[in-house]
Amino acid sequence: MIYTFTIPIKKNSQGKWSKLPGLNDFIKAERVTFRTKYGKFMTKGAIMKKEWQEYISIFIRRDLGRLKINKPIIVHYHYFEPDHKRDFGNVHATCQKFVEDALQECGVISNDNQRFIKGFTADFDVDNENPHITVMLEILEEVD
Repeated sequence: MIYTFTIPIKKNSQGKWSKLPGLNDFIKAERVTFRTKYGKFMTKGAIMKKEWQEYISIFIRRDLGRLKINKPIIVHYHYFEPDHKRDFGNVHATCQKFVEDALQECGVISNDNQRFIKGFTADFDVDNENPHITVMLEILEEVD
């Protein structure tokens, strides 16, 4: 059985595509630390991850509802970038982390460790009219 959800990429107020950050963007944000109004230290990367996980969770809940998967899965990512500017590894690294953490946070999977996620695939195409990310969850038979 395969379940699918789609993460749209929208234009921001300046007319630029608001793409998920690449690994280089995330690393740069992780290097910026500040103190919150409660005196706690945080990084911009932590805020970036939280905001993107919340955004991704909207589409997980929209497309998968209250789905709960209790078997191992393979996650298939299909990226439709608006152009050829970003390298595949940079794009996939943060997206994979944010998506799998959001799946766990939404309760679709109980954990994103190797016991539950047995592997992944990643394909890349360009769609400058409707950039998005399609994520397919392929349920496997129990493997021990």
